[in-house]
Amino acid sequence: MASADTAYIIIEGCGGHGAIPEKETDSIIAASSIVMALQTIISRNVSPLDTTVVTVGLF
Repeated sequence: MASADTAYIIIEGCGGHGAIPEKETDSIIAASSIVMALQTIISRNVSPLDTTVVTVGLF
């Protein structure tokens, strides 16, 4: 019995320039941290005997 769920996470921010990094919001770093946290869901919260997949399909 397989099932699928979909979650949409929208991170908004503004980009910047390498010469003035203090004026950007680092939305890519925030999104990367969320992907890393999603990967730890399986390794820390699910039994190794259970089949579980978490996929980040669009970045």
